[in-house]
Amino acid sequence: MRFSRAVFLILLLCAFTTQPLDEKKSQELLPHSNHPFWQTLKKCKIEYNDKKGVFTRHFTKEVQDLNGKEVTINGFMLPLEDSRKQKVFYLSRKTPTCPFCMPGGPTEVVYVKAKTPIEFSYDPLTLTGTFRLVDDEEKGVFFQLEGAAVNK
Repeated sequence: MRFSRAVFLILLLCAFTTQPLDEKKSQELLPHSNHPFWQTLKKCKIEYNDKKGVFTRHFTKEVQDLNGKEVTINGFMLPLEDSRKQKVFYLSRKTPTCPFCMPGGPTEVVYVKAKTPIEFSYDPLTLTGTFRLVDDEEKGVFFQLEGAAVNK
């Protein structure tokens, strides 16, 4: 099942604009990944341009240098398919709390293309794959992990 750009943008904006403050505070009490890779991504500056309706990104040199390299990252699965096993999904630093809202900003979500379908789990996953920078200003998706596999 594929999301249209409009639907995804609505979901992504939900994390920035409509999540109540008390819900955000509650979410911070839930488990989240402290994997160092998230700290690397967080250094990137990503802004939303209301006039144009797009995100703009400014990657750090450190993140640019990772493009095309194998990386390992830990986070929570946000499934995009109606299936127990997921080949394409999002990995988030924070625990998902709402099926309609992203649990974090653009530097806290990575689009994943798995080598083989990965069993859905509520527990954090540690994945290794090829890191790619993506320039999708409409969706606000800037990071991708290709050929990802679960570390055992």
